[in-house]
Order: sequence, then structure tokens, then C-alpha cells
Amino acid sequence: MKNKLAITAIGSVIISALNPAFAEPPADSDWVLVWSDEFDGEQLDATKWGSGSTPWGSEAQSSCTLIPAEDTYLQDGHLVNRSRLGPVVGPSGKEFKYTSGWAWSRTWLTYGYLEIRAKYPDHRGAWPAWWMLREGWPPEFDIAEYRGEPRGYMTHALFDEARQWTTTHTRKDGGEDGEPIDFTDWHVYGFEWSPGRVRYYIDGQLKHDVEDPDVPAQAMYVILSNGTSCDDGDGTGFPNYYTIDYFRWYQHAPTDQPVAPTDLTATIEEHGTVLKWTAPPDTPAATRYTVQRADGPDAPFEEIAAGAFGSTFTDVNSTKPGTRYVVVAQNDHGPSQASTETSAEKPSDPPS
Repeated sequence: MKNKLAITAIGSVIISALNPAFAEPPADSDWVLVWSDEFDGEQLDATKWGSGSTPWGSEAQSSCTLIPAEDTYLQDGHLVNRSRLGPVVGPSGKEFKYTSGWAWSRTWLTYGYLEIRAKYPDHRGAWPAWWMLREGWPPEFDIAEYRGEPRGYMTHALFDEARQWTTTHTRKDGGEDGEPIDFTDWHVYGFEWSPGRVRYYIDGQLKHDVEDPDVPAQAMYVILSNGTSCDDGDGTGFPNYYTIDYFRWYQHAPTDQPVAPTDLTATIEEHGTVLKWTAPPDTPAATRYTVQRADGPDAPFEEIAAGAFGSTFTDVNSTKPGTRYVVVAQNDHGPSQASTETSAEKPSDPPS
């Protein structure tokens, strides 16, 4: 197998660690905050986050953990993902041993510096995690994935496009060379994602630095989940809470207006028409998108969304075949050209 992963360790980067509640992205860069949530509302913003299931629609995380909507909520300016001891019965009638709170971002972006401030639960079998996926698997980023006793460590991992894992751990007892860390206290967890390289931080200290040509280069989304390992035999430590103070996503400030999105598709589903597109990552970054719709073959395009994020948007007001769409990328330097237009279609029937 090719020796393609160069894993290095360096001392630290300049991130504010004196006040980790207000940590900043790495210095010497022109970072701009493009997407965030401070969780200050009365309930989770459903335009930003999904909850109550996995992002792919499953009621369960595993054979033993159900994901009920009531186990993800806002409290005192924090996002809380709760885990409870069952038994509990899911919508399908299946019985589960535990519950698991999940929140996953509806925004998909490529590259940047991401950060949360969080408290993790710690008990036998605890498996809370901050991680990232895209449609299809691999790849996967495990940014700050804690494993409770008997393991007692935080995992920082990359599963790349070539299906290779590279992983390191930050132990709560400090291990041979580190200082002990109480993951149940507040800490700032950071993740820097750039072409061919990812870096993982705790309170501004670099924990894992991976150079790999197979680092994913497509838009991904964030998952914050409070799971439990199915081999937790004693059922202790419930209920427990994975608490997140804020989520922030920074990207480099663009130096020019973006190019047009490509590969635009429009698929009619029961809840609306789902648009998906691609923004090439090696061009000036887009910070938002404008979606335009034309309701007939000769109708003019009209703007239906001015601040769409990521690489997908659902038009909940139309399920009409033949409706035409274009998408325009935007940043502070101006708009791109419009994408090539596409027409809404129903998904193809599977082969008989």
C-alpha cells in the first residue's frame, strides 16, 4: 500500500486559549464567519438543523439506540443532545435500550475552520461525537468523538476518499506525554479543513495534523450526536447530556466574485423540489446562493431564495414537472453568472 499519509505533530497554533468561550480561528489567515448558530432561541432552528432521526432518515443510530425528537432541544443558550435509558419503542414498533439526541446541519460547505464549545458526557459506553459526512460513504471526519469508560479518550480521525483511516486519541488521563483533561467541562474543539490537509484542535492546541491527497474536496455537513455503545452492559450514567454552546464555520475571505455553480439538478419529491449543485472548491469561495425559478417554458425567472447555503435547497412551494431553475453564487465581491438551467423531474422508477 502506498505510504501516502504524512502525519505530523506541531506544538500549537495561535488561537485564543485565554478565553476559550470566544476562541478565534487560526491567525495569519483572512477567515470570515460564513455560517453559525449561538443556540440562543427557544427552540432549534429547523431551517438550519435537522433532528429526530439520522440525516438519511433512519429512526435509530444502531441496534440499541433510538433517536427521538424530544432528546434534542435548546436550554439556557445551549444545544442539548440527551441520552436516556430505555426501553423505548420507536415509530416502527421496535424496542431500543437507549435514546440518542442528534442534530445535523442542513448547510453543506467545503473547507474552512469549524469550531464548537462543548461539554461531553462521560460514563461507561458513552459515545457522543462531532463528526461530518456527505451523501454516500466514505469519506468521514470524526472531529471530536468521545468514548467513555473503559476507553476514556477523544478520537480525532479521517476516513478518506481512498477508504483509509488515520486516527489519534486525546486521553482524559493525559496518557504518557499529555496533561489530564476533563471532557465534562467546557472546552473549545476546532477543525481546519483545506485541500489535502486536516487539523484537529482542543483549546487551541493542535492534536492531529494529517496531510493526505485523498482528503475530501466536496461539500459536507455536520452531525452532533449523543450515542451509546451497544456493549454498555451496566446501564449507568443516564440520563446524560452532550451540551454545545455554539457552532461556527469560517472560510477564507474571497478575493474575487465566484464562478457559476455547476451540475444543477432538480428532483421532485413529496415535500418539494430538491435542488443540488456543485461549486468548484478551487475558485473564489461563494458564501451564499440565490435560487431563481420559472414556472413555465416561456415564463421569466423570479428569485425564490436569496441566502441559500451549502449545495442544496428545497423549493417547498413547487412539485410541478418542467419548472425551470437556475442558481447564482454570491460573495462580498458580487454574483457569479447563472448556472446552466435545469428542469424539475420526478425521480426515475427503479428497474423492475
